[in-house]
Amino acid sequence: MNKFRDEIIRTVADRENTPLGQYYYPAETGSFTGILRYRCWHKNKPMLLCYFDSDDGNRYILPAWWQSWGASYSPKESLINFADEVSNNTRWECSFRVNEKGYVNWRTAISS
Repeated sequence: MNKFRDEIIRTVADRENTPLGQYYYPAETGSFTGILRYRCWHKNKPMLLCYFDSDDGNRYILPAWWQSWGASYSPKESLINFADEVSNNTRWECSFRVNEKGYVNWRTAISS
């Protein structure tokens, strides 16, 4: 088994026992530095949800989609697979864009 994937939340029980409801999608384009606390598979989309505690006290959710090119489950401009190459409780500098419909596009992640 993959040690990184073993940390990803998979079950309803694990979702309910983790404070995922305290995290939210960013409302505006921006960036932050913070700690990746949890990762959870989306219930019905090929997406990994990454939950971060930022240094400024915000708690963000950033989505990483499966892709047939580049690195799957990675930000658009970074070749880091957050399902297979990243552990929880690691520190990251992240940037993201929020479009006019409010959808979050995770742009970059740099280990810090």
